[in-house]
Amino acid sequence: MTGTDLRTSKRRWIKLYPNECLSGSIRWQLTPQERSAWYDLLFFSSVCSNTGDICDRDKNPIPRSFIANRLNISLQLLNSTIEKCKEEGRLTEDDKGFHITNWGKYQSEYDRQKPYRQAKKESEALAPTFDNDGNLVTEPPKGTKQSKLGKKPKPSPQPAEKEEEDYNKVEDWAYIDEHGQKRDRATNIKIWD
Repeated sequence: MTGTDLRTSKRRWIKLYPNECLSGSIRWQLTPQERSAWYDLLFFSSVCSNTGDICDRDKNPIPRSFIANRLNISLQLLNSTIEKCKEEGRLTEDDKGFHITNWGKYQSEYDRQKPYRQAKKESEALAPTFDNDGNLVTEPPKGTKQSKLGKKPKPSPQPAEKEEEDYNKVEDWAYIDEHGQKRDRATNIKIWD
């Protein structure tokens, strides 16, 4: 977990129930400072590699001193919160770290929406894209998102035959490029008629 910027984690929210937080057993079982530490532990577990667990990517426990430092609380407060939460069944601890009891049950909404978010990403990947000149791009450039490639072409009215003939007349100083655009030979700038 060290060296990881918590702001870049994929999980952006966790679900908390206001009724249970305000009138549930946590109200009298934990002091206000311990409740705050408990909520911070929930947030911290959501950004660890294994959500619902407080451990590193290799499933090794994170030292309590590091957790207390990250949460900006005293080690004494962290220890008392952990012990009370373990007694009440909110948290377990083993050689791999801390585990939030019932994490999946309480955070199911995030996981329930995951297939929809994935499907949205896939459908966006299949959508046609256009470059800044309005030309259809068959494959997006590497490292760019399709939604940022540029404007879509405006539908053009069908020109009358005479207008089309006039447009296709190319003076010595102009030419028609591979996309059918009239351009100035000297500057290669598109000419708008």
